[in-house]
Formats: sequence, structure tokens, C-alpha cells
Amino acid sequence: LMAKQKRFYELDSELASLSGDQVFDERDHLAQQAASALKEAREAYDSGTEFEHQGNPGKALEAFQRVEGIVSDYPGLDEDIERTAQAKELLGDWADAPSDINEGFTASTEEPLDEELPPPEPDDSVKKPDSRTFFEQTARQTSRLIPFALGIVAVLVISTAGIYYYLSTSQLKQAETKFAECQSVLEQNRFSEAERQCEVALDLAKQVQVFKGGARDGLIEQIKKVLSSELLVQGLAGNILLDGKYLPKDIAKTIRAFKHFKITGDDHFAKQDWQQAAANYSQALTIAAQKEGVEEQLIFDVTETMKTAEFNVLLRAGTEFIDRKKWVLATQELDKALELVKQLNIENKAELIDTISKKLAEISLATSKEQGDLEFAEGNWQKALTHYKEALASVRRSYKPGDPTLEELKQLIVKAELYDTVNNGKEAFTRSEWDEAISSYEQAIVLLESNQDILKQTNTEENRKKLARVMLQASVIRDKQSAARHLKEKQYLTAIEKLQSILSTISDSDFRDELEFKAVIKDTKTEIKNTETDMLLADKIAYLEENFKKLFTQHYTASSPESLTEPAVEFDKRVGDKLIFKLVCIEVGRGRPLRLVMKYIHDLKDGSWRFYSGND
Repeated sequence: LMAKQKRFYELDSELASLSGDQVFDERDHLAQQAASALKEAREAYDSGTEFEHQGNPGKALEAFQRVEGIVSDYPGLDEDIERTAQAKELLGDWADAPSDINEGFTASTEEPLDEELPPPEPDDSVKKPDSRTFFEQTARQTSRLIPFALGIVAVLVISTAGIYYYLSTSQLKQAETKFAECQSVLEQNRFSEAERQCEVALDLAKQVQVFKGGARDGLIEQIKKVLSSELLVQGLAGNILLDGKYLPKDIAKTIRAFKHFKITGDDHFAKQDWQQAAANYSQALTIAAQKEGVEEQLIFDVTETMKTAEFNVLLRAGTEFIDRKKWVLATQELDKALELVKQLNIENKAELIDTISKKLAEISLATSKEQGDLEFAEGNWQKALTHYKEALASVRRSYKPGDPTLEELKQLIVKAELYDTVNNGKEAFTRSEWDEAISSYEQAIVLLESNQDILKQTNTEENRKKLARVMLQASVIRDKQSAARHLKEKQYLTAIEKLQSILSTISDSDFRDELEFKAVIKDTKTEIKNTETDMLLADKIAYLEENFKKLFTQHYTASSPESLTEPAVEFDKRVGDKLIFKLVCIEVGRGRPLRLVMKYIHDLKDGSWRFYSGND
């Protein structure tokens, strides 16, 4: 946007203020464009000041207007244009063609007078000649024009002197203004802009030639001192003055930011506003960690002070929680404070440790039950159980007859143990660890039944049944999976034993008449029957597979054993005590392959085999 508006002076300043790591696509292009425009504008500006020095404000105005077309924000340009415009208006035609005045004057002196001079008064004492000579007449006319010529020359000299005085005064004021701007931006550490402003001021001061010489020389000396000053030279090199030393801008910026947060933290620390103090110290240390430049000793001091502030935050919070009887929260804060105070290097360190330790001892008894309640609410049964037992021990040491806290803690301990046991069973069930799940549920049932008086629950029996039901489900799943593994390995007898145990377990339970388990019994019986059949068929099929070609060619003599390929044995059906099998193969070697099927029958009573024709 600045480039489109030709604000190249401002653009150049902005680009110069950017750090080296701030890179974007058009940065180099914009920098070159700004430098080129500023160079062209500077040349046009120098031309304008030269014309103004020569007493030609018209051409100077044109040059300054060209500068405006190149760089719209050139320093002091508006004042230059306004000044030269006023000078041009003041001088009128003289500003454009001062030589015309002299030419007009010369022409007027050479023109003859149209009117004759009036005759002089007659003098009787002098003899009047009859006529004047040519030289007498000419001398008389010339002597009358001399006063007019001298007057015009005087006006021209005075006007020219006035113009030069006006221009010198104006240029000196402008130079002083630019120098003041240079000093102002220098105080703001805008070094590149300060250098440009001082150079402009120096150029303007050097153009003051005739008048104001003493003021000009003094101003030039001051400007040169600023241009050669260590502050500006160091600033242009990227350094700024901080605490009596010139440092790179980034490091100085880091140190200033660090000190700002440190001082702010110190103010809050003095007011015992520990939270805000710690926050500001933390911000200071974050800055120091991100960039180099801050002294190690200063970082160490802030770190130690921040720890002290953080300790006071924790101590104050712990004390407030004690007042509000928030024992767990008070313990948490004081525990942190105790650990932190041990790291501090302060005079009353031992006293603070003793104070915090006493506070922790005082609330230890009160915190156990609350800590147990928190863990209980989060389902951390083991931790809750530990805290409840600690609280119970504390209550028993100071037990008073009729204290309801004792019975409450006993009940909470049983509940925590019960819930922990049930939770272990659930987790084992989820992991398919059936034996562990069953064991956990058995323990839970024992806890439930043996602590009925403590629990004082009307639904104890209902809860026991729920646990027993889940335990039975786990047992059924365990035995089913075991039977399936044995069947896969063709261990039929072992598989049948596992299936039989399912029937026994359900039959001995209180849930045998429920629909869910009736369905399990039915499916298990069917599976037992199928397993028995599989066991019966397994050795029969093995016999047929071993003797396939022999049995097949006995009843199908047209084929040779070598022509029978892809033999397979399938169980077809059972008819009473007889098992019927299919022998299937592909015959090759006699034209198109043929699929051959033959059936054999086995009598379970006498163990005999024979060809099955379909009429048995």
C-alpha cells in the first residue's frame, strides 16, 4: 500500500527497522524500489534547492513538485513547495525572467523624447544665442534621465537583497526544523530516519550563503556533531545505549523486557501480592530463556525471588483452606510449600519448615476420611480403602461411645473392599480371564454375606444373586471356549467333558429355570450329541480315506487305481445303527474326466462295511 501511494520514505524506514529474521517474498523488491525512488527524488530535490539558491523560485517549485510525484512523503517537501510558491507569487514576472527588466530599462533610455523641453526664463544679463548646438541638446536630455535609472537600479538591488534575505532566513528555519526532527527521532532510537533528517538539515544549512552566516555555521557544526555522535553511529550499526553500554538491538530489547517484568514483580512482591509477583517473575524468566543477553546472576536472583513468591502463594492458600476446613486441599498446598521451602535460601527457613510440619500434623487426622471420599468418588477403591483405614485408626484412638463416625468408617471400608473385588472381576471378565473373574465374584459374595450387619442393606440378597449370576455366566463362557479348543484339536472326549460340566453347573445353580440358561442347556446338549457323532465318524472316515482306491475299484472294476484322482469321503446320513458314507473322485485317462460317486455303509452293531446300493 505504501508503495502504491509512493510513500517510499516511510516504506524505507519500516524496512530498515525490520530484523534480519523477518523475511517475506517482496522484501528485497520493495527495498530496491524504495532506494531507487529516494535517489531520484533526492536528485530532483537538490536541483530544486539549487534553483532556489539562484533566486529562481519558479523552477525550484517545478523541481519540488517533481519530487512530490516521485516520493509523496519526502521530508519537508510540503514546506518547500509552499515557500517557493509564495516567493514566486511575491516576485511575479521577475521570478520568471529577471533579465527582461534590464532590457526594458535600456530601451527606455534610448528612445527620444516626444515633447520638447520648456524654454528657460530669459536672462537679460546673458546674451541669448540664436540657437543650441546638437551636443548641448543631447546632454541636457541625458542628464534628466539619470535619476530615473538610478532609482530603478536601487529598487532592483533592494528587491534582490530582500529575496536573498528571505530565502536565507527560510532555508535556515527549515534546516533548524529538520535538525529538531532529527534530534527527536534520534531520542526514539529511529536511527536511519534520524540520519536522513540530519543530512537534509545539513544540505539546507549549506545553502544559506549570503545572510545568517553565523547562525548557519553554528547549526552546521551541531548537525555534524550529531551525525558523528557515538549514539547515532552505534545506532546505525544496530546497537543502542543501555545502562551505559551499547548493545545489539535484540539483546537490549530482551534485557529491557526482562527488567520490566522484574521491576513489576518486585513491586508486587513488596506489596505481598505473591501471585502477581510470581507471574511477572515467570514472564521475565521465559524471556531470558528464549533469547540470550540477560546476566546469569540476574536470572539467578529472579529465580530465587520467584520461588519465595510461589512459596508464599502456597502457604497462604494452605492456611485459607485450613480455615475453611478443606483438609485435602490444604494438605496438597502445604505439601508443595514444604517441598519448596526446603529449596529456598532464606534466614527463617527452619522456622517455616517447623510451622508447616505442625500444620500438616494437625490436619492429618481430619484429612484421611476426606481423601478416602475423594478416591471413592473417583473409583480408586484401593486408595480409598487405605485412607479409610487410617481414619478408622485415628477415630479408635479417640473413640467415644456412640460416635457414629466409627460405624460409618467400618461401612465405608467394607464397601470399598466389595467394590474393589467386583471391579477386579469385571476387569478379568473383560480380559476373558474367566478363572480370575469367577474367583473375584466368589470373594465378593463372601464379603457381602459376611458383612450384612455392617452394611445394613435391604438389598443384600439381590446383590448376591447379581454376583452369582455374573459368576455363572463367566463359568459357562469359560467351559464353552475350552470345549471349542478341544474340538478344534479333535479331542472329542475332553470336549464332551467340558460341555457336560456346563450342564452340571447350571443344574446346581438357582438360575436353572431362567430362559437364558434353559437355552444354554438346550444348545449344550445338541453340541454334545454332535460331538459324539463327530467322534464316531472321525475314525470311520479315516478308514475309508486309507482304503479309498481299494474299496472303489472292488466295485467299479472298469477303473484302475491310477485313474482315480481327487478322492474325498463325506458322511451322508445315519439310519438307525447304520452309517452311510459317500466316496467321491474324478476319473481321468479315458477321454473327458468323469465324476464318480460310490456309497458305503457301516453297521455299528457288528462293525462291518459293505457296498451300499440304495436298497438296504
